[in-house]
Order: sequence, then structure tokens, then C-alpha cells
Amino acid sequence: MQNGFSQPPYPNPNMPPYYPPQPPRKSSGKSIASLVLGIISDALLVITCCVFPWISLICSIIGIILGMLGKKENSNGVAIAGLITNIIALVLSIAMVFLVILVYIGILDTSGWYYNYSFYSPFIQ
Repeated sequence: MQNGFSQPPYPNPNMPPYYPPQPPRKSSGKSIASLVLGIISDALLVITCCVFPWISLICSIIGIILGMLGKKENSNGVAIAGLITNIIALVLSIAMVFLVILVYIGILDTSGWYYNYSFYSPFIQ
């Protein structure tokens, strides 16, 4: 006899059943490295104002390779997030490298119309 009752008390019917905790999922080191390289390459494009797209391009290529390897080992959200950030960085880096090459060879004139003195020639004697 417990607590003055002839039978033990019933469990609360509103309580969910107890399930043992799940073991933590292992995250691949390659997946984490891919995510870190993606964040670094995106940040390099933003912080350096697209001055050094070569470094971002190299980081994003390495990050994509590591993300694919990490996804094969253990398909989790970290590997997918690393792939997404690296693909975004790769596309932006390629665009910036293309623009830098165009500026370097002179196709894209960055001087602007205000440096063109022929615009002011009717006003200047």
C-alpha cells in the first residue's frame, strides 16, 4: 500500500511517453571546413570590396570539393550549407575576376564621363 491507496496511482494520461535521448549525430570535419571556407570567401568579397577575388575563388573551389566529400561521408545540413555558400562565392568571384580583367585590359572604362574634357569643350575657349 502506497500513500494510503490500495493500488499505485495511475500515470498522467496527458504526459507523452518517455523515449530515451538520441545519440548526437556526428558531423564531418570536411563539412565544417566547407562551411567555414564558404563564409570566409563570401566575407572576403564583401570586406575587401571585391579587390581580391582570386583568394575568394580559390577558397570557394576548395570548399566545394570539401563539401562534396563531406556530403558523401555524412549527408547533413552542414555539408549542404557549405556547398550553398561556396557556390554563391564561386559565382560572385568569377564575376569579379571577369570585371577585374575587363578593367585591366581597358574594355571597361572606370574613369567616368566627368574626366572626358571633350564634354566641356563648347564651354571652354
